Amino acid sequence: MGYLMAISGSGSLLGSLGFLSIGRDHRFQFMTANAIAVAVALFCMSLSGSFLVAAVSMGFLAIGLSMNFALANTIVQERAPSPLRGRIPRFSD
Repeated sequence: MGYLMAISGSGSLLGSLGFLSIGRDHRFQFMTANAIAVAVALFCMSLSGSFLVAAVSMGFLAIGLSMNFALANTIVQERAPSPLRGRIPRFSD
């Protein structure tokens, strides 16, 4: 279990670093590809009978999820109006 968690963390790191190289005009294609990769990796992991298959699936799963979360957050921040970016709304008492 510890090895799988380490592979998951490494995949998340690779996914977040790989996200930095994606251009603005290719974001939707990468989000679609990552969603498909996550589904395939999860399916392969559910059928795996060996540690190697589970480890590779976990790596691809972590990369895909990390990149999709980063892309979604970036798109939301870009489309939000300037006064609302990075702000926490204040609620009156």
